[in-house]
Amino acid sequence: VFLLAFVSGPSSAFATVDVSPATFPRNIVNAVWTKAGGPYVVHDKVYLRNGTLTIEPGTVVKFAEDSWLSVHADVGLSINGTAEDPIYFTSLKDDTAGGDTNGDASATMPAPGDWASASFGGGSVNDSLHVEHLKVRFGGGTTGAPTGIPAYALSIAYPWYVGVRATSYTLSNVEVAESAGVGLYLPIGESHSLRLSQSSFHDNASYALERVRVPNWMGFNDLAGALDARDNWWGDESGPKHPLNPSGSGDAIHPGYGSITVNPIAFSPWLTEFKGDDPYPVIIIPGILGSAQDENGTWVLDPITHIYDNLYETLDANGYTPEVDLFAFPYDWRKSNVETALL
Repeated sequence: VFLLAFVSGPSSAFATVDVSPATFPRNIVNAVWTKAGGPYVVHDKVYLRNGTLTIEPGTVVKFAEDSWLSVHADVGLSINGTAEDPIYFTSLKDDTAGGDTNGDASATMPAPGDWASASFGGGSVNDSLHVEHLKVRFGGGTTGAPTGIPAYALSIAYPWYVGVRATSYTLSNVEVAESAGVGLYLPIGESHSLRLSQSSFHDNASYALERVRVPNWMGFNDLAGALDARDNWWGDESGPKHPLNPSGSGDAIHPGYGSITVNPIAFSPWLTEFKGDDPYPVIIIPGILGSAQDENGTWVLDPITHIYDNLYETLDANGYTPEVDLFAFPYDWRKSNVETALL
């Protein structure tokens, strides 16, 4: 259970770890990011080469405006979220993950395109890549994004070159939402295949998923590798928008290049209800002067300045259900805490 308790007065920013070209130079990275050590805040354009990066369960990584994170394939990357403790890549303005990191209370709210993108595995052979239980929100911004490709929130590349062993990859339990562009961008080499399952895509402005070809060693584009995207949630029980599913009302899957019947993306059957980790219950406890009585004498959250309204609405919009796993606890702050604790 998360208890969001507040005191009166201005908010202050949480302690954070800066992730920037100055603190994480391009050459070698050997780092472990933890839940207790975060939130981690990415500033500017961070490009990591060589070494290892491990992101442990429950870690929150936030992105400042126009920032992006690119992790080369020669970095051993492990994003090891769990169902109970997923890993978040989200906007610096998103107070629902990791708290009020920018210290502005409800003055700013997250929105699609707040940050550019995160990309893994591009440029070489995937030395070590494990991604599971990762939630990506509010990315896909065009400013600061890499040039020459569509704006996306998350890209995971599976390149193939002559002499590289063909590999069958798996990717599961990923959620990509509220992207201003493509949700998940997948360059897959012709000799590789990917099984994507038990993941969720919703409220993405462009395509939820786009598979693209990878240039071969001569610089020509081969066919894209096989993609099996069955058993995923696309934002609607009717399935994804796609020429092979004309009645689909969910997020769209890019139809591909050339004939859609040549090496098509398999997406049926799909999940007919939201695939997400059950959130921990949240109780919003206002500070002194943060509760007041309405005209009926009922204690409610700050009906005068409405400082908690945006927080409550943001939690509601991100999957919390009022009176199920989202609760407000207004109280008579004039009374002793001993009395209040009995409520």
